[in-house]
Amino acid sequence: ELYDNNSLKQYCNCSNCLIENKWLKLTSNNKTYILGSIYRHPNGNMKHSTEGLSSILSKMDKKATCILAGDINIDLLKQQNKNVDMYLETLMEHNFQPYICIPTRITEHTATVIDHINVRIPTNQMLTKISSGNLINDISDHLPNFFIMDCDINKTKERPLIRLYNEKTIKKFEKNIKDEPPILPHPRSNDPNILLTEFTYNCNRILDKYFPLVKMSRKK
Repeated sequence: ELYDNNSLKQYCNCSNCLIENKWLKLTSNNKTYILGSIYRHPNGNMKHSTEGLSSILSKMDKKATCILAGDINIDLLKQQNKNVDMYLETLMEHNFQPYICIPTRITEHTATVIDHINVRIPTNQMLTKISSGNLINDISDHLPNFFIMDCDINKTKERPLIRLYNEKTIKKFEKNIKDEPPILPHPRSNDPNILLTEFTYNCNRILDKYFPLVKMSRKK
């Protein structure tokens, strides 16, 4: 469910607080997970966003697993900066631990840790197995980050829908993908929101065409 009573925008309306955020609350087997996705504009006021984040974190359910992730544009390698130090102290004050600690944006002259995944795990789940890191991929100027944790899910007797990525379907995909551009050669608009919507729609259409959803076999 949406957890929109949390919003960093409500804590400051100044023109320098350029930030976007969305929050979700999930429940599984009587365990609660709160997920926050945050984008902070690099020119936004760092001190104000940290103060707003502190206000939100202080209200969160202490028994919930909380995951904050996003392009925060705060370089964790610059701990001598008072605003970066304030951000890290705020996380530690609320028992959050950074799980991305190596550069996420690398250029010829710079390496910065500006994409973060910060997690607070309840005491009774401290032995949970966790993996995290970066993927080496140049799909954008930021490296993709991942965070994986073991958690119990509700079991079901129904066979789930899956996609079959086998030699046959992959060969068919590779043979025809050049005729299936995710963006048209002459897009109808230069609006990035419209282009992203078109890109996502076409990617999903291609996925459904070559790797359609099928019921998992009884054996599996």
